[in-house]
Order: sequence, then structure tokens, then C-alpha cells
Amino acid sequence: MDSDSLVLSIAILSFNRPEQLGLLLQSIDCSPDSVEILISEDNAPRRSDVRSVVSRFTEASPFTVVYHENAVNLGFDGNLRVALSIAQGQWVMFMGDDDECIPGKLDAYIDFLRGLGDEKYVLRSYRVTHDSGRVEDFRYLPASQRIEAGEHSVAWLFKRSVTLSGFTIHREEANRHLTDRLDG
Repeated sequence: MDSDSLVLSIAILSFNRPEQLGLLLQSIDCSPDSVEILISEDNAPRRSDVRSVVSRFTEASPFTVVYHENAVNLGFDGNLRVALSIAQGQWVMFMGDDDECIPGKLDAYIDFLRGLGDEKYVLRSYRVTHDSGRVEDFRYLPASQRIEAGEHSVAWLFKRSVTLSGFTIHREEANRHLTDRLDG
């Protein structure tokens, strides 16, 4: 795949949930042409089960799949940095291994990312399905809009980025600012 055509890396941080990871992988339903799926496994006790799920998916999938295993457990922050450093897409969308994609939405999201100018971060709406079955949608703005760069905007965005699911950032810009100073 030409790196110029690789719009999105779906970076999945994995730790010990192979069954849920399988559901997430099966929920990725976009065109494979401009996407890579990256799984960064963080040295969990069920690593071999995770590896098997990824292997079965890769064999049956049209997607480019990159699977990485950390030699030691790095924790959430360290695993996130590793995934970001491996990703090749212009944009990186993080997912937890217990998340799922909403059916039929990824292609439109990829088209949206293609149309962005110099933006570096996307605050996405997301959906939570509670154990009771109740579905809760989270959307912070009534419509898509550009937020001007600045300290106030960073604080506003940070307060709303309460979940990893769908957190999307411009890869090159994010890699310029990687640090372990804020871990934990």
C-alpha cells in the first residue's frame, strides 16, 4: 500500500481480551484501500489467545494488519506511544480492544478525514452500550466545526476526550510531541 494513500491507522491497544478484540476486528467494515489495522499487544497473560485471534482475522481479511507484541508490559501510556510510533496512516484512530465500530460509519469518517486541511485532532462522537442494554450517544457539538488552536481549545478538547474509543490524531504532529513525562 502506498503510504500517501494510507489515510487511517486503526490502532488497537490490546491487553488480555481476545474475545472482545475479535468482535472489534469483525466490526471494522470500511473499504480496506486506505486503512491499516494495527494491534499493539501489551504482554498480557492471554497473549497467545490474542495472537490467535489476530492470526485468524488476518488470514481471512482484506485489510493490511500489523500486529506488534511488547516485550514487557508498558502500561496504557507506553502502549499508546508504541502504537503511535508504528502507525503509518496520516491519521491514527485509537480503539480499546473492548470497543466496536458502529456499522456503516467508517467509510464516511475516512472521507471526512480526507477533506480536512491542517487540523491535527478530531473530537468524535461515540456510543456506549451499557450492560443493561441501554444505548447512550455522546456528541459535544451540534454539527461538525473547526475549533481554533490555542490553550482554551486544548483544555476544552481534553475535558471531552474521556474515552479512548475513536480518539483520532494527526500522526506526524502527535509523534513530534511524544513524551513519557505525563504517564499515569
